[in-house]
Amino acid sequence: SLMSESAQYAMAEAIVPEPVEVTRVAAAAAADYRGLSQRRIEFVCEAPVSALGSEAALDTVVRHLIENAVRHTPETGRMEVAARQVAGGVEVVVSDDGPGISDGVELFTPFVKGTGSAGHGLGLHVVRTLVEAMGGTVVGRNSETGPGAEFVVTLRGAPA
Repeated sequence: SLMSESAQYAMAEAIVPEPVEVTRVAAAAAADYRGLSQRRIEFVCEAPVSALGSEAALDTVVRHLIENAVRHTPETGRMEVAARQVAGGVEVVVSDDGPGISDGVELFTPFVKGTGSAGHGLGLHVVRTLVEAMGGTVVGRNSETGPGAEFVVTLRGAPA
């Protein structure tokens, strides 16, 4: 289970960004949830990528985003975790084919949650706190190519 919110905020304050093998962390999180959930969770990565961050924080972020997607995706649904190099850094994208994000939902505000969400509304706030502590950004949006939502975490690339 995910650690307490207070532990996660403490982790954010302690982050000293260092090179992290994003591919390995994201693939392991996807594999764990594939075992726990009936949903199809695919991991997509063309080449190994590394970013500046914290392995523990990135692991927590990816697991929160997968858990969030699982909650909002029907059992027949499909989710994808992707890691890729982009200009200036690395993106980790968690996408699903669920109902998408309702208009006007403040995704990253504490204690705000969409209708039908079983969560307590802190997960995405923790995600943003940890991502920003690693010097990155996170956005949530509806998919442009079909039903569902996607969350995009962008981290600085690790120096080669």
